[in-house]
Amino acid sequence: MNFAQVIERYRTQTISERDKGTRFERLIRGYFLTEPLYKTTIETVWLWSDFPYRDDFGGKDIGIDLVAKTYDGEYWSIQCKCYAENAYIDKAAVDTFISTTGKRFRNDDLVSQSFSRGLFVATSRNLSATVNEAFTNQQIPYNIITLDKLESAPVDWLQLDKNIHGD
Repeated sequence: MNFAQVIERYRTQTISERDKGTRFERLIRGYFLTEPLYKTTIETVWLWSDFPYRDDFGGKDIGIDLVAKTYDGEYWSIQCKCYAENAYIDKAAVDTFISTTGKRFRNDDLVSQSFSRGLFVATSRNLSATVNEAFTNQQIPYNIITLDKLESAPVDWLQLDKNIHGD
């Protein structure tokens, strides 16, 4: 089963938009832990609801869906958008994510910490020019991962869909 087949199943068989989003977030969590480009850098990935420092952000859903911790101890914010392939993504869809990524939190040692990178993952190819501009010239770097990159990723999407990740 390829990426397009997994996503099509999410779009047609989930019971709500929230269910579709949660499934997609779990799938992308597995992607970051499996994709060769990231698996040697990322130690763990939390769903936002499991991120140990989310209370510093009010504990609510505020634009960040996943948080990755690298082997170097850095934290990366991740937003996941499971839209239709031809959906148009505008700047309003990323504003909260960018502003929240710029906030600080305290780690286990009560040391003030910030995100060092942002990753925006979307199942669409249609990003407005203002989305790209919004991610440009920020204090931290952002990577945009769109449908083309997901479809060509060297991962087993069926296994990731079953929440199985690794080599």
